[in-house]
Amino acid sequence: MTEIEKEIANYYLIPELIWDKIPIDTVEKMRENLTVANFKKDEQIYTEGFHPRGLYIVKKGIAKQFLISNEGKEQIIYMLKPGNMFGYRSIVCNNASFLHVTAIQDCEIEIIGKDTFVKYFNESNEIKLFFLNYFGMEFRVLFNKISFFATKPVTERVALTLLILNQKFEIYTNDKNGITFTRTDLACFAGTINETLSRQLTILEKEDIIELRGRAILIKDKERLFKIANI
Repeated sequence: MTEIEKEIANYYLIPELIWDKIPIDTVEKMRENLTVANFKKDEQIYTEGFHPRGLYIVKKGIAKQFLISNEGKEQIIYMLKPGNMFGYRSIVCNNASFLHVTAIQDCEIEIIGKDTFVKYFNESNEIKLFFLNYFGMEFRVLFNKISFFATKPVTERVALTLLILNQKFEIYTNDKNGITFTRTDLACFAGTINETLSRQLTILEKEDIIELRGRAILIKDKERLFKIANI
């Protein structure tokens, strides 16, 4: 990674597959009880107040975790790609989810049932250590993201949003530097509204920092965009 990429990586969850971190015999036993669920684009995976039925691992597609304010406004906390996990926090802490989870694309989700997950979590020091590290990484990313998006002006928030989503999801684009999320999802991630996001994108395009191709946003000058983000 370049220095810019290392800095941007502080603001998103990098997938770490549990299967790569625990003994193979434990992997085989856990996978014996694994189920697969498919969700269509825009379909809810679960909502706030739901008790997740296991450990969810994104196998294909993209999903989003978000809050809904009292005014009904959506704030995206995390975008999830293959390898990202969710549901574990509620199980380990024994409480309901405080986030909504919805598929952005058609998703294939592997689910390790709650009883199976709890059994091996309690029995395996490797799994405990894995999730201790994962919780730490998640807290660091969440702290960085909240600190930035709660205090920075919209120009900087939009710039960092483009950098984060481009770096994490460029595998899903036809162009190396391109983002194909809806404008609504981009606005919800940046903590703004569609009209303001559109104005910011138009300014960035006029300055030849990005190029707009329908839904796709191509980053032409990452260094200038990074300077605008001011991180």
